[in-house]
Amino acid sequence: MEQIKFKFSKPSHEYPLTEGEVKNFRIKDREQVCEWAEKYITLLKPSYLFEGKFRAWEWQREPINAYNYWNRIIYIGAVQTFKSGITQIQAYYSIANLGLNGMVAYANEKKVVSAFEDTYVKMIKSNQNAVLKEQWNGKDDSLTQNKLKLNSCTWMVASAQNPDDLASFSAPITIGSEVAKWKQKAGKYDAVTLLRGRSDAAFSMGDVKRCILESSPYEEGDPLYQEAFREGTLILKPYYKCPHCGGWQNFDDHQIVLKDETFKGRPSKIREYMEEAVYYECLHCQEEITEAQRANMSEKVVWAAPEIIMDEFSQQAEEINPDGSIKGRLPNGTRKGYDQVAYWWNRFVDVAYPFWENMARFFESLHDEEKRKSYENETQARWRKIKTGRIEKTYLDSKKIEYYQWGTRHRIPDNVRVITLGIDTQDDGFYYSFVGWGEWRTWTVLRIGFIPCPRVDKGYEAQVYDKFMMHLHIEPLLWGDGKQAEFTFGIIDRGGHRAGDVDFICKHFPGGKLKPYVGLTQKHPDRPMVYKSDTGDFYLGQTDPLSEDVAKYISADNFSLPMDVEDEFVKQIPRQFHQKKISPDGTVKTVFVHNYQGDDHVRDTLNLNLAAGIIKGIDKILVNPQYFESLRVNKLSSANVQQVSIEKPKPQTNRYTPRGYFSNIGGRGR
Repeated sequence: MEQIKFKFSKPSHEYPLTEGEVKNFRIKDREQVCEWAEKYITLLKPSYLFEGKFRAWEWQREPINAYNYWNRIIYIGAVQTFKSGITQIQAYYSIANLGLNGMVAYANEKKVVSAFEDTYVKMIKSNQNAVLKEQWNGKDDSLTQNKLKLNSCTWMVASAQNPDDLASFSAPITIGSEVAKWKQKAGKYDAVTLLRGRSDAAFSMGDVKRCILESSPYEEGDPLYQEAFREGTLILKPYYKCPHCGGWQNFDDHQIVLKDETFKGRPSKIREYMEEAVYYECLHCQEEITEAQRANMSEKVVWAAPEIIMDEFSQQAEEINPDGSIKGRLPNGTRKGYDQVAYWWNRFVDVAYPFWENMARFFESLHDEEKRKSYENETQARWRKIKTGRIEKTYLDSKKIEYYQWGTRHRIPDNVRVITLGIDTQDDGFYYSFVGWGEWRTWTVLRIGFIPCPRVDKGYEAQVYDKFMMHLHIEPLLWGDGKQAEFTFGIIDRGGHRAGDVDFICKHFPGGKLKPYVGLTQKHPDRPMVYKSDTGDFYLGQTDPLSEDVAKYISADNFSLPMDVEDEFVKQIPRQFHQKKISPDGTVKTVFVHNYQGDDHVRDTLNLNLAAGIIKGIDKILVNPQYFESLRVNKLSSANVQQVSIEKPKPQTNRYTPRGYFSNIGGRGR
């Protein structure tokens, strides 16, 4: 057989290739998401706070570019710090460069309509974003409230409350927004797992698959919490280099220090004096870091793993070298042994949010559970246990501090300014408690007791009154200097029990300081929590809302019980609380529980103390400390009245650095 010979044409030139040919044959790196967005994306209002050409802050670059290297990404951050914006930038990149289908899931249907249409649709239609608009065929019916039909891909929107939404469309790119607030019927399905399944089931060129979740924390155990603290997750926080010692640290509210004690609990004064009132102390060298220095520090950020030790999750802290390098970190930011990364930041990434403003917000939230939860979730991006549920007795036992309600060691603590009385009426007697009110909603339970007095026949009210008064004043309340104290106002339960006895007691009580109270069995949103009746000299109040508010007082840091309070009385305090009920169809609702596993009469007396405080405006202490002066009782000694005026602080040689303001917030997460 004749051998076939191939003739090859001679190359146009000899080796080596020209620089241009080398450039053409080289496999080019894909452009980083952040750098691409800064070239092509313009942010538009109202969806974005700042309108105009996208420019990333230094701390945002690695989290945004994580899209190129991680298949599963979680963003945990404070509100108004561009969490959802990061995921949207990544979605725009996917649409313009990869032509991959995508799905965006929101917490509920209402959010689906507003967020998707106001953000994605508006951005794609805008002439300012030509790289996105060229993907649209120009027909309005291609861009609807729940679907984007583009030239190279399709993007759907879903509600986490609807499993059919999540199961209807497979997409390589899936994004979950505000995941911590996702709620679904208990035991029916897991919305995050369904969303992730849409990505895993999709086919994509080059096997590009991403599942991205973003949210502020909500409560321990929420969907975001479960995803962040699972095995295989690498949690990273932003670290900044101290200008004094070079030590790297994550900005933390534990390091914010008052310059003078007179600013404690005074948010308005802190805002007035700003850096003259508050400074940030370096974790390593204890030197002051000014706001100007903080701005310079923000120009270089290192994302590193903090030490986290929990029952269900733990990770070791990474050591950051002086130059910002981290041992074991690959050039693209990934680490071996992890399949998911979580970027976690608080409000301090925003240099426009000063340390003194944070201290002011902390004091505003200190004794209000709802405000405190908002501070924890939305400002510090921390999970906080819900305290509107059942309060444990062990917690109340920890609230016993060194003061006594009876005997020679009895004295009223110095922080008490005004005293109220609450009395719960029963067939066999009267439960009562005296509560001392202090600055910033401080509640000090001064005395809890029971007056045994069985109900007697009509006509013997005078004898009931004598016995009642004898036991109520069997031992006087005493101020710290030994002078006798009087309560300002009191409320006694009248509804259903011994109305004649209650009316007689109130009518003859000295000074008219004790008034009857009737609790309403249903909520009335259009009425005050407590108000005077139009038909007689007594007060009406909404039972459940009062108890709910008392739970906030009890759960606050400045709630205390005397050392010698009886154990049975302590057990009664937590027997009113919120409880989640699940109906047969899976619907979850919250109900308020009374008399849980026993009597709750002592808790009722605390509720009535709050009613008394509302009637007399004592609860205004929260917002106006100087209101103390108008609430002094006659026998309050001047030794127990503190001055509340503040003078401008003088320069100090040794700065005052009180500790403990943030001690009960939670783990530092360093």
